[in-house]
Amino acid sequence: DSDNDVEEHFLDRTLSPTVAACEYLDLAWRVMVGLHDEICLSFMITGHTRCLVDGMFGLLKQKYRRSDTFTMSQLYDVVDTSSASNAAELVPNNGTWYEWDAFFAKLFRP
Repeated sequence: DSDNDVEEHFLDRTLSPTVAACEYLDLAWRVMVGLHDEICLSFMITGHTRCLVDGMFGLLKQKYRRSDTFTMSQLYDVVDTSSASNAAELVPNNGTWYEWDAFFAKLFRP
């Protein structure tokens, strides 16, 4: 047995079908490339899928919709001023970006 036997994920039942499909494809990919031997999916109980984070994200969306945001610094300001609880943090872009659509197109039919 290795440390990568089981990966446990908690999914929100309110995910849009597109987001849910992408999440499932990502989990399937993790098994296919050997990152995990199996994936255990857990779903939240219906009616209990909202939390404080959802409320803060809702405030951010409201502020974003009322703002002209064209740059990362403007987005930073929108996040930082959307509520007293939200704090923006810029992450340097020195990571690798993958074209997942092209990768999964070889493996799955749309």
